[in-house]
Amino acid sequence: MIRRFGNQTFVIAIASSFLSCNAFAQGREEVIFIDASPPPPPPAYTPPAPPPTPPPQTPPAPPAMPIITRTPTPPPFTPPIMVPTDVTHLDISMDNDPNLPSMKDALVCVAANKFKSGSEKSQDVSGIVVMSEEHAKYERTTPYSVSLVSGRIIVSVKRPSQIGLINTDLADFALSADGDAVISSVNGVVRIMNTTARGDACRVKLLSSSPNAKNKVFAVRPGYEFVIGKEKLTRRDLRPSDGIGRRRSKTFDDGKIALSEFSIQSVLHGSDLIAHVAQTYSGAKERRVLTDMSKMAAVLNHLHGVHGFTTSNTGLASSPSKAVH
Repeated sequence: MIRRFGNQTFVIAIASSFLSCNAFAQGREEVIFIDASPPPPPPAYTPPAPPPTPPPQTPPAPPAMPIITRTPTPPPFTPPIMVPTDVTHLDISMDNDPNLPSMKDALVCVAANKFKSGSEKSQDVSGIVVMSEEHAKYERTTPYSVSLVSGRIIVSVKRPSQIGLINTDLADFALSADGDAVISSVNGVVRIMNTTARGDACRVKLLSSSPNAKNKVFAVRPGYEFVIGKEKLTRRDLRPSDGIGRRRSKTFDDGKIALSEFSIQSVLHGSDLIAHVAQTYSGAKERRVLTDMSKMAAVLNHLHGVHGFTTSNTGLASSPSKAVH
């Protein structure tokens, strides 16, 4: 049996004997209310909000490759030979190599009255020694002076002697105690190499040159070579093939005068003049000359270094050179 109460519908069922034997035996009905109304509709499904979309990520840029610029290796620098024309104001402060000692004081202009001391005639000449190569032409004009015509000689002045003079056709040289020098006159080129004379002890007086250089007097420091030519000096004149190492050369007076630094050590070990002198002269005075040269070589090597000295194989500009150590 179905009864409706308000908005709800119920099914009333009377329990039978097979449902409730006890209720039937008592002669009463047992009413069971069964809710027959339809179930409420399920709540509407609302899907959850989607998760927020993350902002797009830009992939990191790859590291930039470094730009390598290859700088071409510059060719070896060959400094030009400076040729000032006014030797009354010598400017030799511009050296070829900044790592080498300055040549500023290597050649100094001195007063003309300092060329000779004036006491050369009355001095004791026992300390003046002249040695030469085999074919040198020279004359011992006085006990204290020598005139060189051609070839190479070594002049030494030791105390008690005070001064020795050397005459050539292009220049006169004065050597004070205690000094040694190598002087040569070959094919119109005269040169003096100061091997031991300190300070102003080695002096040069020019005889044949331009008017502004004639009769000028210069002092050459030890380890430097002063060269004078009748004509403009060539590279062969500056780098002769004599077995002597040189570095840095400066020319003056339109290229007829030059100054070079040389290695005294190479003079002792590579010069045929020294080899001839060592075999020919055996006296104590001669041996002292070579000993003093060796001492000065050690001093200059310590002060100025041995870097950069080269010897010319043939004396030609195009010929290879070898370093002197």
